[in-house]
Amino acid sequence: MIKDIKQAIQTAIKNNLNIECYTSMPGAPTPPCVVVVPTKGDYVINFPGNMMQVSFEITLLLSKGDALENVQDMLDTYLLPTGQGSMKAALMQTDLTGIADWIRVTGFDYSGFTISGVEYLGAKWHVQVMI
Repeated sequence: MIKDIKQAIQTAIKNNLNIECYTSMPGAPTPPCVVVVPTKGDYVINFPGNMMQVSFEITLLLSKGDALENVQDMLDTYLLPTGQGSMKAALMQTDLTGIADWIRVTGFDYSGFTISGVEYLGAKWHVQVMI
Protein backbone atom coordinates (compact mmCIF):
# COMPACT_ATOMS: atom_id res chain seq x y z
CA MET A 1 0.00 0.00 0.00
CA ILE A 2 2.84 2.45 0.82
CA LYS A 3 4.46 1.59 -2.51
CA ASP A 4 1.17 2.48 -4.26
CA ILE A 5 1.03 5.84 -2.46
CA LYS A 6 4.62 6.64 -3.46
CA GLN A 7 3.82 5.79 -7.08
CA ALA A 8 0.64 7.95 -7.01
CA ILE A 9 2.64 10.89 -5.63
CA GLN A 10 5.34 10.27 -8.25
CA THR A 11 2.72 10.37 -11.03
CA ALA A 12 1.20 13.62 -9.70
CA ILE A 13 4.61 15.30 -9.54
CA LYS A 14 5.65 14.15 -13.01
CA ASN A 15 2.31 15.15 -14.56
CA ASN A 16 1.97 18.53 -12.83
CA LEU A 17 5.58 19.70 -12.54
CA ASN A 18 7.25 17.83 -15.41
CA ILE A 19 10.19 16.89 -13.20
CA GLU A 20 11.93 13.57 -12.55
CA CYS A 21 10.61 11.88 -9.39
CA TYR A 22 12.11 8.89 -7.58
CA THR A 23 10.28 6.64 -5.11
CA SER A 24 13.55 5.84 -3.31
CA MET A 25 16.77 7.79 -2.81
CA PRO A 26 19.01 7.39 -5.88
CA GLY A 27 22.74 7.06 -5.38
CA ALA A 28 23.48 9.94 -7.75
CA PRO A 29 20.37 12.05 -8.41
CA THR A 30 20.28 14.35 -11.43
CA PRO A 31 18.72 17.70 -10.49
CA PRO A 32 16.18 19.01 -10.72
CA CYS A 33 14.43 16.02 -9.22
CA VAL A 34 12.15 14.95 -6.40
CA VAL A 35 12.46 12.00 -4.00
CA VAL A 36 9.43 10.52 -2.18
CA VAL A 37 10.26 8.77 1.11
CA PRO A 38 7.96 7.56 3.90
CA THR A 39 9.22 8.78 7.28
CA LYS A 40 6.69 7.70 9.91
CA GLY A 41 3.54 5.66 10.41
CA ASP A 42 0.96 6.12 13.14
CA TYR A 43 -1.75 3.55 13.81
CA VAL A 44 -5.05 5.33 14.42
CA ILE A 45 -6.70 3.74 17.46
CA ASN A 46 -9.77 5.94 17.82
CA PHE A 47 -11.21 4.90 14.43
CA PRO A 48 -12.78 1.51 13.70
CA GLY A 49 -10.78 -0.81 11.48
CA ASN A 50 -7.10 -0.77 10.66
CA MET A 51 -6.37 2.85 9.79
CA MET A 52 -2.90 4.31 9.64
CA GLN A 53 -1.52 7.77 8.96
CA VAL A 54 1.71 7.68 6.98
CA SER A 55 4.03 10.69 6.85
CA PHE A 56 6.21 11.32 3.81
CA GLU A 57 9.03 13.71 2.99
CA ILE A 58 8.93 14.99 -0.55
CA THR A 59 12.44 16.27 -1.22
CA LEU A 60 13.21 18.60 -4.11
CA LEU A 61 16.87 18.70 -5.16
CA LEU A 62 18.16 21.59 -7.27
CA SER A 63 21.73 22.00 -8.50
CA LYS A 64 23.80 24.15 -6.20
CA GLY A 65 26.36 24.46 -9.01
CA ASP A 66 24.10 26.84 -10.96
CA ALA A 67 23.98 30.55 -10.13
CA LEU A 68 22.63 30.59 -6.58
CA GLU A 69 20.23 33.48 -7.29
CA ASN A 70 18.65 31.54 -10.18
CA VAL A 71 18.29 28.40 -8.05
CA GLN A 72 16.65 30.37 -5.24
CA ASP A 73 14.22 32.00 -7.71
CA MET A 74 13.32 28.56 -9.09
CA LEU A 75 12.82 27.22 -5.56
CA ASP A 76 10.57 30.15 -4.63
CA THR A 77 8.06 29.05 -7.29
CA TYR A 78 7.94 25.50 -5.92
CA LEU A 79 7.29 26.86 -2.40
CA LEU A 80 4.14 28.77 -3.35
CA PRO A 81 0.89 27.25 -2.00
CA THR A 82 -0.94 27.47 -5.34
CA GLY A 83 -0.35 28.00 -9.03
CA GLN A 84 1.69 26.51 -11.80
CA GLY A 85 4.97 25.16 -10.45
CA SER A 86 3.69 24.85 -6.86
CA MET A 87 4.75 21.60 -5.19
CA LYS A 88 1.81 21.77 -2.78
CA ALA A 89 -0.66 22.19 -5.64
CA ALA A 90 0.90 19.24 -7.49
CA LEU A 91 0.78 17.05 -4.38
CA MET A 92 -2.88 17.89 -3.79
CA GLN A 93 -3.59 16.50 -7.29
CA THR A 94 -2.43 13.02 -6.20
CA ASP A 95 -5.04 10.43 -7.20
CA LEU A 96 -5.41 8.13 -4.20
CA THR A 97 -8.61 6.45 -5.41
CA GLY A 98 -8.72 2.94 -3.96
CA ILE A 99 -5.41 3.49 -2.12
CA ALA A 100 -5.99 5.99 0.68
CA ASP A 101 -8.61 8.33 2.16
CA TRP A 102 -6.81 11.67 1.94
CA ILE A 103 -3.54 13.54 1.51
CA ARG A 104 -2.50 16.68 3.38
CA VAL A 105 0.55 18.91 2.87
CA THR A 106 1.45 20.42 6.25
CA GLY A 107 4.48 22.56 5.37
CA PHE A 108 8.03 22.62 4.07
CA ASP A 109 11.63 23.16 5.17
CA TYR A 110 14.06 25.10 2.94
CA SER A 111 17.44 23.41 3.08
CA GLY A 112 20.73 22.35 1.57
CA PHE A 113 21.54 18.67 1.09
CA THR A 114 24.67 16.62 0.49
CA ILE A 115 24.24 13.27 -1.26
CA SER A 116 27.25 11.17 -2.26
CA GLY A 117 29.47 14.22 -1.73
CA VAL A 118 27.41 16.48 -4.04
CA GLU A 119 25.71 19.59 -2.64
CA TYR A 120 22.14 20.52 -3.56
CA LEU A 121 19.77 23.32 -2.63
CA GLY A 122 16.12 22.45 -2.17
CA ALA A 123 13.25 21.86 0.19
CA LYS A 124 11.36 19.09 1.95
CA TRP A 125 7.58 19.08 2.02
CA HIS A 126 5.83 17.29 4.88
CA VAL A 127 2.91 15.20 3.68
CA GLN A 128 0.44 13.03 5.57
CA VAL A 129 -1.73 10.32 4.02
CA MET A 130 -4.52 8.41 5.77
CA ILE A 131 -4.87 4.78 4.74
